Amino acid sequence: MVIRMNHQPPLYKLTTATAWVCIAGIVAIPVGLGALWANIELFSDVLHTQFRIPQGSQPFPLETRVLGWLCSMLPGALMMWGLYHLRYMLLECRAGRYFSIPSVTHFRRFAWALLLYAAAMPVRSALTSVVLTWHNPPGERALALSFSSNELSALFTAVLFVIIAHILEEGRKIADENAGFL
Repeated sequence: MVIRMNHQPPLYKLTTATAWVCIAGIVAIPVGLGALWANIELFSDVLHTQFRIPQGSQPFPLETRVLGWLCSMLPGALMMWGLYHLRYMLLECRAGRYFSIPSVTHFRRFAWALLLYAAAMPVRSALTSVVLTWHNPPGERALALSFSSNELSALFTAVLFVIIAHILEEGRKIADENAGFL
């Protein structure tokens, strides 16, 4: 009878799956936003509610769609950058190196990307309102400034992640210092 020993760290499967989800997110963000802006007229209810765009208004020109996609990619690119670092932190954890320098560094970068993403969301909304109404006649253009409870929650969560990242860094330094005494 052969007995196989499983030497995988406890979170091996979960970190592997989540690392793949990060890759999917990195690909899906620009593609999904591109599809959204290519078919922006399908979202006329949202456009009317958020940006006061009349329902059934003329199709948006290509320039508006491209600029809208670029506005959306401002926070999108920050999230892609964060997912990149989250993936590498997860790969370190998958290997059992939970508090290695690369693991803590990638987590810290993920936390900062999350904070920048949360800060970029209201900017994206304001820029999008300008882009969507740019071709309107004077007096019908809009700059919509908003800061919702969702954005406040995202900002608060991101700040907590930054704090946790600093705590992990300090813990890693203390562990390295203590290991030097042995």
